[in-house]
Amino acid sequence: MALAGLYDVWRGEQEELHSCSIITTGPNDLMRTIHDRMPVILQNDAINAWLDPDNGDPEKLLPLLHPHPDGSLEAWQVSTAVGNVQNDYQELAERWKLTGR
Repeated sequence: MALAGLYDVWRGEQEELHSCSIITTGPNDLMRTIHDRMPVILQNDAINAWLDPDNGDPEKLLPLLHPHPDGSLEAWQVSTAVGNVQNDYQELAERWKLTGR
């Protein structure tokens, strides 16, 4: 899965600041039940266009910034532990078993 993003380096007099961001768009039908936006997921044929360093016209990229097609993603409930940045283990991506809270 390739997400549309931006990366830049700001150069001050004595320091550099590296920054990046994921571009979001409105939700598709699946994501609409979860959130009011979603990352732009690039289709395979759009990846090269997005990464083309010779493209000097950002307007040409606007058609790539749309919700992912309906029916191509799956969602499932996960543990609320996902919301804590200190948690970083594989089990966080597993389907959450509803066992009485």
